Amino acid sequence: MQLVAERQSTATIRAKLNYIVDTGVPPVSYIDWPEEAHKAVPAQYQLHEVAIHDGRPIRDSFELDTHGFEFVTHDTRVKDFTDEGERKRIYDPEVEALIKRTSGASEVVVFDHTVRVGDEATRNATGARPPVKGVHNDYTENSAPRRLREIVGDEAAERRLAKRFAIIQVWRPIRRKVVIDPLAICDARTIPPTGFILVQRRYPYRTGEVYHIAYNPAHEWFYFPQMTRDEAAHLEVATELARSYGMTFSASGAASEPGISLKRHDDGSPWSLCRRPWTVMYFTANGRALPCCIAPFSQRGYENYTLGDATQQTLQEIWNGEAYSSFRDALLSDKPPTACAHCGLRWSL
Repeated sequence: MQLVAERQSTATIRAKLNYIVDTGVPPVSYIDWPEEAHKAVPAQYQLHEVAIHDGRPIRDSFELDTHGFEFVTHDTRVKDFTDEGERKRIYDPEVEALIKRTSGASEVVVFDHTVRVGDEATRNATGARPPVKGVHNDYTENSAPRRLREIVGDEAAERRLAKRFAIIQVWRPIRRKVVIDPLAICDARTIPPTGFILVQRRYPYRTGEVYHIAYNPAHEWFYFPQMTRDEAAHLEVATELARSYGMTFSASGAASEPGISLKRHDDGSPWSLCRRPWTVMYFTANGRALPCCIAPFSQRGYENYTLGDATQQTLQEIWNGEAYSSFRDALLSDKPPTACAHCGLRWSL
């Protein structure tokens, strides 16, 4: 994506995205197959300037089943992502656990790792691929189940196809902070069922299909600026240091009184220090009232800690409602809400 200097606000940028143009001729590309590259039918693209919103301020509101993506904190022990042996040994199990946790999947099969690098010299040295600069979806209705059969075999695929299955991609920076060619993601709710242009991707060993997307002004785009692989690691280091002193590290600004976040938790109930449900209200982009911004990280499932609906209730009705009252009562007891039980130990107050 090409950034433009003009900004609508501190949370929105203007950028030009490459949308495919429907010429009536199906595009075909050859991947890792130079002998056949002369047969390619290149796709035609046109730049369209769009608004792209900073997703960080509302990162907790994105849900995989609703928006088509989530933004999560995920630390990794991988040192070199270009080392295939280290990736298989360390990263594959990490990704499997991540997808199980965020999607609720009963089985996860990790496949198709792709390293993309903007710098040409680094690509040549590592065999990495360049960033994709066209708006696209990596699978079609036909290629997704076909890819499943290729990976797990026909018998296992039929068992999985009898239930719900999904292909979920995990994207992350693998070295430094991303400042050029950040990943832009379109809210799935704003993509109408039109403008999907099939593109064949022919490999020496298989043929894949992807959709490239034609421009539609209804598309709503997000990105997460300056992503870095170190964000989670830094938080954990600080947490462990504070814990060694019998204290709780405050990184969330939740303390309502100076110094309260450094109070010792000798009583074994760190959640009792929290004053959020008595002092502030949190809302997702779709109007859900939440007790705090940390709850989605502590427990999956917004239904477990949604305290009201701003599209159906007034703020006063939510604040004084039964859901908020019950939540506050539980927070003062020895049986706190699940989302709060370990908050003081993991995230601090």
